[in-house]
Amino acid sequence: SDDSDHDAAFEEAMAEEEYGIQRKAYAYAALSSSRGGLPVTRVEVVHLYAERPDEPAIATYTSDDLQQLGTDLADMARPLLEGSVEVTKRPWLGICNGCPARGRICSVPIEETERTKPPA
Repeated sequence: SDDSDHDAAFEEAMAEEEYGIQRKAYAYAALSSSRGGLPVTRVEVVHLYAERPDEPAIATYTSDDLQQLGTDLADMARPLLEGSVEVTKRPWLGICNGCPARGRICSVPIEETERTKPPA
């Protein structure tokens, strides 16, 4: 395997870790809709990184994924709906920016939420 395969795998893993919920929500919404009266049967969710704009991270979903996407999203939302949310174990600005608890009731020190890169 060459470096480009490794870079692509790394980008995909990062996209899934940081945007997995967003990807699933977009795919679920798109696959649950119709276009021109016809059901949407395939969708690509694309994330671009400023550092590598020519190397998008692309996740493809089909109508066969719709039920699993719904289950996954419901499972991910359950802690929020039950009021039992844990703080992230890897705080950084990309996750914490915009969180209403940041710097207020969150147990993570504000300095950790201001890091510009995810912790290793």
